[in-house]
Amino acid sequence: MKRTQEQYKQTQEELERYRNTDFEALRRKLRTVTAKLQAKERCLERYRRYEPSINSRLEPLYQSMNQIYVELRKAQADLREARYLENQLNLASSKYGRKLIHEECDCRFGEGSPGRVIYRLEGQIGRWRADLEKLHRRIEKNYECLFTASRVRVSNY
Repeated sequence: MKRTQEQYKQTQEELERYRNTDFEALRRKLRTVTAKLQAKERCLERYRRYEPSINSRLEPLYQSMNQIYVELRKAQADLREARYLENQLNLASSKYGRKLIHEECDCRFGEGSPGRVIYRLEGQIGRWRADLEKLHRRIEKNYECLFTASRVRVSNY
């Protein structure tokens, strides 16, 4: 009996909740959400249309960036080695020892002075880092243009 009364009470509460529901407000909300979804789908379609052109513009930038990263890593390794040779040069106890270090530096880098090699490599590394920053900005600008163009067109609907 008690269980039946509880079920009856729950059923009454559920019916009351359904009677109090504003179905027109729910329909308006559904229309709004549907319109937003359709706008997002149009935007996504535009992204898909722009993607090949963006990729064709970005591919050379990414290739350049990868090439610079390879060169940068190689230059950093060379810089470590040149600093090691410079340190060995400073620790050398005889003229003959210094001569051997200069010859090793000349064999390795085409320049007999570790100091000059370090100066040259530090300059290259600085230029490559600046080039990488420029490439990053160009890539960001291309993506920004894509998103701005898509947003403008979506807002026109």
